[in-house]
Amino acid sequence: MTGSGLYIHIPFCRKKCDYCDFASIPMDPAADDNVGAGGRQPLHDYLVAINNELQSYPAFIPSTIFIGGGTPTILNPDELHKLMDIVEARGRVPLQIEFTIESNPGTVDAHKLKLLHYLGINRLSIGAQSFNDDELKILGRIHNSKQIINAFENARNAGFDNINIDLIFGIPGQTLGSLKETLDAAIKLNPEHISCYGLQIEEGTPFWGRYVGDAHDSVQTPHAASLSDDDLQYHMYKHTIDLLKSRGYHHYEISNFAKPGYECKHNINYWKNGDYLGIGASAASHIDGKRWENTTNIDEYICKCGSRTAFINPATARDGGTPKIEITETILMNLRLLEGIDLKEFENRFGASIHSLYGCQLGDLTLNGLVEIKSGLLRLTEKGLYLGNIVFESFV
Repeated sequence: MTGSGLYIHIPFCRKKCDYCDFASIPMDPAADDNVGAGGRQPLHDYLVAINNELQSYPAFIPSTIFIGGGTPTILNPDELHKLMDIVEARGRVPLQIEFTIESNPGTVDAHKLKLLHYLGINRLSIGAQSFNDDELKILGRIHNSKQIINAFENARNAGFDNINIDLIFGIPGQTLGSLKETLDAAIKLNPEHISCYGLQIEEGTPFWGRYVGDAHDSVQTPHAASLSDDDLQYHMYKHTIDLLKSRGYHHYEISNFAKPGYECKHNINYWKNGDYLGIGASAASHIDGKRWENTTNIDEYICKCGSRTAFINPATARDGGTPKIEITETILMNLRLLEGIDLKEFENRFGASIHSLYGCQLGDLTLNGLVEIKSGLLRLTEKGLYLGNIVFESFV
């Protein structure tokens, strides 16, 4: 597995955001950052479990490391040291590899950011989502816009020279004007990377009940009118692309923009359908054409991995090794990148041209202006970038 990306999932938050459907659970607010086990016992047990899972695999040298969540920066200093011990015990961590941790501005201060940098983490992803305090309240975030700025400045002072800011567009009640203000505020901080995602309202989240209503009887809630319509969301997306490109950010993936040389290596490996090992509840892996996913149930994960003597790898295998699924997922991932699919590389890898496999679909998508082929590359058009889900469904 040497050369594979390593992902570690930390599924704990101060508070679960109202739009979030990731595998995560809120910590007891009374469990202070400075206490040990006690109210933080679930987190302590979880660290034991991820250590056991990681130890079950052969030692390897990762190409990138990404700690996501949840909110990994909910870990206190002792827990952060423990997490690094877990990573380093399984294999050498090269000094120069991209090593990312996700953070919430409400869970980091100057001391914690200095510790993260001291521990060898060199890329910080700040979950800002918006610089509008009203929109942050709607999303259920625990921080305000001032805390975003403080977190960013403290990160710079701690030595971070590779920082990403996550943003969301299409927030209920958001206007094109308020999105412009958020983008301007983010650009003013001068981060190396900006991710800007269109809001997806997922079933089972508070947002679903608040804005979508009961899908079975087609009854919508009174709040549904505050959702952005498709036309407004398109203009928000278009403005985001145009503005960030004009400020020197390379639009290299549907939702991601970077200054030259700061594209996220870990995520590019995903989009190129490379090898990666996922550790923790809900984490997915792809090694040598085989795919598996861990249980999303955090208690089940801790139970199965918590005791080394009773260790059972919680990974649930799915049919990811067949050529058809590998082809499909390669197309879906590669098309997220602005460079698209190298048709010659595709044919060499799978022994068949993409036209021979999906000729009809490609014809329809081209006719509708969603994809184009230029210089041997199949890629999304500007229209296709916004309507990517329609394109992807054609290959499933």
